[in-house]
Amino acid sequence: MNNGLTRSISFKLISFITLCICAWAVNYYVTQHSHWMEKSREDRFRSYETNNTSVDRDHKPTQALSNDFFRKEIAVSSVLKSFRSSPKVSIGYFEGFRSYWLFERFFQKFDSQVNCTCPESKMGLVSKEMFSKLSEIGKYDIVVFPYDVTIYSGNEARWKTIHKQYKKRQRWVYATRETPYKVKKSFLPETYTANTFHWSCTYRSKADIPSPYGFFRPFPAPRPEMKKNWAKNKTRLIAWMSTNSAIQWNRKQLVEEMSSQIDIDIYGGPEGMPCPRNSSECDEKIKSHKFYLAFENSCCREYISEKFWRTLTMDVVPVVIGAPKEDFLNIAPPNSFIYADDFETMSDLISYLQYLDKNDKSYEDFFAWKVLGEVVNLFPDSAKKKVNGGKPPTGLFYSCEVACKMALKYLRERRERNQKKTFFDPRSQEWGGSCVSCADHDWISRLQIKNDLV
Repeated sequence: MNNGLTRSISFKLISFITLCICAWAVNYYVTQHSHWMEKSREDRFRSYETNNTSVDRDHKPTQALSNDFFRKEIAVSSVLKSFRSSPKVSIGYFEGFRSYWLFERFFQKFDSQVNCTCPESKMGLVSKEMFSKLSEIGKYDIVVFPYDVTIYSGNEARWKTIHKQYKKRQRWVYATRETPYKVKKSFLPETYTANTFHWSCTYRSKADIPSPYGFFRPFPAPRPEMKKNWAKNKTRLIAWMSTNSAIQWNRKQLVEEMSSQIDIDIYGGPEGMPCPRNSSECDEKIKSHKFYLAFENSCCREYISEKFWRTLTMDVVPVVIGAPKEDFLNIAPPNSFIYADDFETMSDLISYLQYLDKNDKSYEDFFAWKVLGEVVNLFPDSAKKKVNGGKPPTGLFYSCEVACKMALKYLRERRERNQKKTFFDPRSQEWGGSCVSCADHDWISRLQIKNDLV
């Protein structure tokens, strides 16, 4: 009996010791190989990226999103939660159709990469680069095609070659700050117009990535009334920045006709006073006027350019011709402008401006909006050699701010496995057909150029 008891105790002791050794071995293994296990997860992530996107194969995932971020940014985190770490997104700006440069080259060196961090969304690295070689189109997640007056359209043969560079899961973007009238000569061939661009980045509020010239930002609550004489120190009446471009209508002729009945200071151009366009030097001259003729080159839905927003920031009242009045009412500060087409005749408009010149109280009503909010101008001072320290203005599609918006949209569609079967068509009625008559009254509409677009 004693022998049996001894054997039983020995067996239990040996079993206990064996279990302890096994437990120690497992703990030691996990401790020593945790780095390997983490690396394995990264390898699996990289494998997913390689098989599903065209991002850099050498990318190493960055640190995971914090719990604090998940609490604060639920919408963004839902886009990124399917990834173990925030992935890298690469954006390329194809400049292969550019005939000459405006101020874009001041933003970044050609063929150089700029890395954008997007702190508001805790995303991974977003890189952007301007390039011109067709063979490089396939290496980016997002390819932006900028359009302005310096871009030519390219023939069908070249666009056929471009389409061959397309990679699955890429997004191609039609990007412009100009109106369809201004860039119609750069429209790509009709064969490819309806199946090339996944997204649009324009001044329209309906664009996939809106890129307006400016906007009105309301205060959380109205501020105390400002005791200021807005007419004080305004020694001149009307200013206009000369331009010879008659895109949709002849605005220069209208200014010349108005100047025969009322004093207008004309700046720029061969006949105007020296004043570098969109410069701080010119701004100081315009600030001494009560009114500025903010006449757009095209009359298209929601096209409210820097002429309008810069004028408001200079505490001058803009007299506008361009987008339909309802667009100004929806976008601009309340009672901040004079809509020229509200007047039956040119003489009626001139009489009203003369009345305001003699009645400070009525003139100051155009500044009552300043207690309600502020104007944000997103257009650069393009007369400077370096714009904003070499950085694009925040609203322009070259900027990191817009690049981050593109990257977030890209990640959202990739998470949803969106194959993006719908495309943005520059010739569509929504965009190409968005330009309308400049006015209902004949004194303006008679100057419109007969020029069909779509």
